[in-house]
Amino acid sequence: MSKQSKAIVGYATVQWRAADIQERVYDLLGLEITEDEAEDWLATNERPLQDLMIERGWDYIETRISREDFPHGRPVQPEDSANET
Repeated sequence: MSKQSKAIVGYATVQWRAADIQERVYDLLGLEITEDEAEDWLATNERPLQDLMIERGWDYIETRISREDFPHGRPVQPEDSANET
């Protein structure tokens, strides 16, 4: 990693809206819910939803990443064990 850090940039950002939940509840359950109900559901389920999205994201990265993606990458050599105390 570079010693000088760049500004933090996020990729593959996802945002869920109340309308997304309202539509899915209608499609799956045949129910109409208010925007407030959808927002309450999102607030209650935000953390497990984030955790699952992160887990699935890492799964995707780990199955897609390959050496061919980084032709200029340099192999890392193990540190000299003689320097360990």
